[in-house]
Amino acid sequence: MDPIHYSPVFAGLTPDEIDRLLDGHTQEKYFRKGDFVLRRGEPYKSLLILIKGEVHAQMNNCRGDKIIIADFHPPKPVISTTLFASDNRSPVDLLAITESEVTAISKEYFTYLMQTNSMIFLNTTRHISDRAQFLVNKINVLIYGTIKCKLVNYFIDYLDRNGSAEFDIYHSHQHLADIFGVTRPALSRAFIQLEEMGAIIKHSGKHYWVNEKILRAAALV
Repeated sequence: MDPIHYSPVFAGLTPDEIDRLLDGHTQEKYFRKGDFVLRRGEPYKSLLILIKGEVHAQMNNCRGDKIIIADFHPPKPVISTTLFASDNRSPVDLLAITESEVTAISKEYFTYLMQTNSMIFLNTTRHISDRAQFLVNKINVLIYGTIKCKLVNYFIDYLDRNGSAEFDIYHSHQHLADIFGVTRPALSRAFIQLEEMGAIIKHSGKHYWVNEKILRAAALV
């Protein structure tokens, strides 16, 4: 089945319905690892849905440090919050981390789909709202004073979303360092601090157990 059938903007529609709606109205775009899907400042003219690969939205701060704002995996729309903005230029660089494929649907046609299909309208507004909420949470992560606080809130977010004190984290240490806009050695020291406090325990690989009481207390320090 085509990955686009699983995209959140088409939730609740059958594959046949999706194929009928999109027939002749999409463009496939292919990117090699390291290619820019979109540069910061370029107009975002079509809804981009990632079909294959991994794409990062990233920026550089005034020191030239890379900060990863978000990472995208199939079959999610990419920076969908920009499509209907008054200034719909991309606020970030979109970089293909692996060989990637994107399906593009023009803004004009996708607007028509939203106007004529209530399911697509509700799905899209929900998705954009969820992404806006994610960005607010991202800002909170970036403005916390210490690296330890950033890491504590990262684990609390995982805890709240998984509903379990035991889980696998997706990101590598280097990726987390890029998300927080810090160096990897500094992040590693923050991990050690939380382990020494008993807030987190690493079992193996990326599998962690957290002590919720200690973790939430650490967020207040």
